[in-house]
Amino acid sequence: NGTFSAKEIPLAKYVAPFAFTAEDGTKELNIEGKANFQGQFDHMALSMEYTGDNIILEGEDFILNTGTDLEDTTQRPLATYHLNFATLEHCGVLPVRLGTYLDKNRGLLFTDVSTNMKMKDEHIHAVDVECFCLGAYFRGDIDVDLSLPGKGVLDVAVNIETMQAKVSQMSAL
Repeated sequence: NGTFSAKEIPLAKYVAPFAFTAEDGTKELNIEGKANFQGQFDHMALSMEYTGDNIILEGEDFILNTGTDLEDTTQRPLATYHLNFATLEHCGVLPVRLGTYLDKNRGLLFTDVSTNMKMKDEHIHAVDVECFCLGAYFRGDIDVDLSLPGKGVLDVAVNIETMQAKVSQMSAL
């Protein structure tokens, strides 16, 4: 049983090998940035909270920058992560505030992205996503299922509740 805290931890060195590595040892995602952590653990589980600015997650098809470059550090949203050692079930929340998302395949850049990405095992649910792309405004939810067999195979469901754009902006998408 214990607690821990650390400041300015390089995520590529201390988080990526545990969180973003496949069973065969290959990297599924690259992560860059630094974060401040505090947490607790016992023989059954680990729970932690962390904050960081401009954390970058990069996959084969995308780059996500979490943003959150807030001057007032007391206003930074907390990310959370929980891991059950016995079952290896894990979950967490990663807040994105004024971030960016680049779709590498289509070259689309989404800006001013704000959401809470709720992760549980092989699923990601991004709630109340707000963003802009080529001047068009979008608001909705995104569900991603990473459990499908095969490298890079996933199921994505996008529910757009609100979209505001000119016809010319929509045709560019």
